[in-house]
This record gives sequence, structure tokens and C-alpha cells, in this order.
Amino acid sequence: MCVGLLFFAPLAQTTSPSSCCQLAGSDDLFVYQWLENQALSEDRILIAAYQSPFRLIESDGGAWVEALTLRSTEKIVNTIDFSSPDQQKALCAAGINYVYAGSSPYSFDRSALAAQPDIYVPEIQLPQVSLYRLNCDE
Repeated sequence: MCVGLLFFAPLAQTTSPSSCCQLAGSDDLFVYQWLENQALSEDRILIAAYQSPFRLIESDGGAWVEALTLRSTEKIVNTIDFSSPDQQKALCAAGINYVYAGSSPYSFDRSALAAQPDIYVPEIQLPQVSLYRLNCDE
């Protein structure tokens, strides 16, 4: 076994994780720190997920929000229609305070959130991550 490892190890191209598995970067870390310092402990953050055959799977840096900030998260499919008034009401009724939008292929559509700044108020806008505060007073 060890001889095989010694023989084949130099043939490995890289020991870096695949880009498909890197859900968080420096922009995500900034947002985690902001949430930890600025968000209330009872605030709920909406994070993107995609539907596997068995369950919703977190699909961007939002996956780490709950573990790293101790703020509650709610997963929803990344194709949510943020322009729908009924959906906005449902998010407010669910107690969502923030929407976390990364930049992976299965993240929320950041342009759809940005198109409604009265409802989804931009808190943080970074190249790879945006955080919006949900305005439920409307």
C-alpha cells in the first residue's frame, strides 16, 4: 500500500480542492464578520440552494453563515422569483431579515434583488457577494 502511494503520488496533478467545492472566499468572510458584528442574534438569513433528488443543498457561501455567525438561516431554491409580491410577503411572514447572494451558478440572481432596492435594501455589495436587508414595512 505505502509503496503504491510513493509511486503514484508524484503523478497527482494538484492537491488543491476543485473549484466546484470552494463555496466561500474573502468576500464571504467579510460578510460573515459583518453579520456576526451587526446583525441581531435573532435575525434570519435567506440562503440559496438547489434541489437535489433528495433535499435542498446549499449552493454558495451562504452554506457557512449559520455555522460561522450563529445566525439562523433558511434555505430556498435559488430560482425564487424575487419580483413576486406574494413571495416578498411570504419571506416577511417567515421572519427573513437578510438575503445572502453569492456568485456561484446556483446563487440567487443578484440583479433581480438589485432591481427592487425598496424591498431588498443593499447592505453590502462586493464583487463576489451581496447582502440585502429585507424591508417588510412596505
